[in-house]
Amino acid sequence: MYSLGAGADVVAISDFTKYPAEAVQKPSIGLPLSPSIETIVALHPDLVIGSGDLNVVESAGSLQRLGVPVFMVDPHGIEGIYASILSLGKALNREREANTLVARLRARVEAVKASRRRETKAARTDGDLVRPGHDDRQESVYQRTD
Repeated sequence: MYSLGAGADVVAISDFTKYPAEAVQKPSIGLPLSPSIETIVALHPDLVIGSGDLNVVESAGSLQRLGVPVFMVDPHGIEGIYASILSLGKALNREREANTLVARLRARVEAVKASRRRETKAARTDGDLVRPGHDDRQESVYQRTD
């Protein structure tokens, strides 16, 4: 929510929320596995956002029966996180912000992967240290061969 520019719209958090600092100032609805339905309803939210991995389906059903809209994300792996951000952006009418955030996250992941590739290109072959890129013939050698 905050990374999508919707932090001002947040009316409550769960006990798991520790970031950003302004979020911690919001009232808590309890633990994601056992949220206080009464507290949520009393806050009159426009939308409750939950995670399929953390929130009990019964809680979402209870809220919906009480007329509180619920939007569930179910991220699995990095691609699932990206998909959840994009679907949340669409639900919040913040698609542009969601696309920008996902692009920024993808770039960060790729930068880390590139950094790791550079770090692991050094390999030992026949007892000598080989640094691929310095000797094109050795560029595909990544582990010691005996």
